[in-house]
Amino acid sequence: MEVSINQDIKALEFDQSENDAEFIYAQMTALEDYIVRSIVKTGTTVQSVSIPDLERLDLPVPIRSEQTRIGEFFRTLDTLIAANQRKVDLLANAKRCYYKLLFPEVGQLQPYLRSPGFTEDWKEYAFASVFEPIRSNTLAWADMNFEHGEVMCIHYGDVLTKFGAVTNCETETIPFISHATIGQYANQLLRDGDIVLADAAEDETVGKATEISDSRLKPVVSGLHTIACHPRWAFEPFYLGLYLNSPSFHSQLLPLMQGTKVLSISRNAIAATKILYPSSRREQGFVASLFQNLDKMTAACMKTVEDLQYLKRAYLQKMFI
Repeated sequence: MEVSINQDIKALEFDQSENDAEFIYAQMTALEDYIVRSIVKTGTTVQSVSIPDLERLDLPVPIRSEQTRIGEFFRTLDTLIAANQRKVDLLANAKRCYYKLLFPEVGQLQPYLRSPGFTEDWKEYAFASVFEPIRSNTLAWADMNFEHGEVMCIHYGDVLTKFGAVTNCETETIPFISHATIGQYANQLLRDGDIVLADAAEDETVGKATEISDSRLKPVVSGLHTIACHPRWAFEPFYLGLYLNSPSFHSQLLPLMQGTKVLSISRNAIAATKILYPSSRREQGFVASLFQNLDKMTAACMKTVEDLQYLKRAYLQKMFI
């Protein structure tokens, strides 16, 4: 196959009868920092490297057979990394599909896919009927720290970018409010099952929500640009966090968003949206457990990818001079 490159890309040819392609690629990857430090020239706006500079590099190589063994080793690592990354992508796609299948569309009271034995219509209530508001604060990052404190504070930025449908207060890294006492925030403390939504974002992720869990020993409140609320009756743990991030609910928020560079949504606007849920706590639990299992499998595959990438970096450092 023939390819072409532009002037900003440098192509190198080598004698493949003397050198193994996989080995050369691994070696160049391992020596990237050295190459940058040694020959990259800093221009007025961008850094650059020339072919003559690359040609002057003195790269030691072992005999062809050893190159082949090393190249095969790194190819195997890359294959394992790619395979597990594909699993992560497939699981993410499965999760998106299940979000559409397990929650009814707006105007419908039955999802496309149900657990065997459940046939009743889902319940539909106004958001304001299901939740009672909890006061939030307007503290910025400058008012918080990650070292010590009595009360943790959930910032809208973390809801948008770091937390999933459920936030475990025991395991997540949540900043403390500097110089705060529990007494000062007694009427704002969140409990397990409470919901925190981000009311502002630079895109249509406005309204992304997280459900609080494991907060008994970790006093936590909701902070800047968040809407916090408490369910008026009991739901199966994690159901609400999942539902409020589903296309079924989020599609209701899209026409309510306001702004140009930064989008926002008001508490009053959200109050008029509809909440759908199965009356059976067992069916709520079925939905929640399915997504939890998907998340656990995804996390395991991501951990494998991270471990393999770490292993590859370590071997690249150790196996090349």
